[in-house]
Amino acid sequence: MRAELPGSAGVVEDWPGMLRRAGLTQIGGFTLLLDLPAPVDESARTFLHARLTRIRETMSESWMRRTARPSTCCSTRTRRAAS
Repeated sequence: MRAELPGSAGVVEDWPGMLRRAGLTQIGGFTLLLDLPAPVDESARTFLHARLTRIRETMSESWMRRTARPSTCCSTRTRRAAS
């Protein structure tokens, strides 16, 4: 589909490399596929709830650690606003 657009170019680099060059240094990801027919039973709901709760807690802690320290971007904005 992209190749059909006029002037399009194929991406010759990987996403992590492009994101790093954009200044995003904490690059990571994961994929999970669990294909169960609906409606799922109680054990599947219990597993899913526990898994999503753990991911939320882990990501919340990680996000709080990253946002707790000032970055040059935010401190620059704060200085400008205070001026």
